[in-house]
Amino acid sequence: YFLALKEETDDPFWMLKVEDRIGDINFTFLRDYKGAINNYGKLVKFVPTPDKHDMYEFRLAKSYMETDRRDLALTIFQKIHFKFNKNIRCWTWGRNIFRITSRI
Repeated sequence: YFLALKEETDDPFWMLKVEDRIGDINFTFLRDYKGAINNYGKLVKFVPTPDKHDMYEFRLAKSYMETDRRDLALTIFQKIHFKFNKNIRCWTWGRNIFRITSRI
C-alpha cells in the first residue's frame, strides 16, 4: 500500500508520511537496516525540517551501526549529542547518546 502511494503522489506531505511509515516498518518490524538507511536518509534531508527530524537522525545512526558502518554512526551520534548537550532540558538525552557512542 505504502509503496503504491509513494509512486502515485507528488504531494510533499504524503511523501514525508510514506517515507516515515516505510522507514518505521523497515527499522522496527523487518529489521531491514539497509532499507531504513535509505528511508531515513531521505527524511533527514527533507526540507522543511520535519518535526521528527531528531528521531530520523537517531534511527539513521542506529541503522548505520547495525550494518557495521560505525564511522558514519559515530558522526551522527556525536552531532546529536552536541546538539542536545547545549539544551539543559535534554541533558539526559545527550548523556545517553554519549554512552552509546563511547561503546562504539
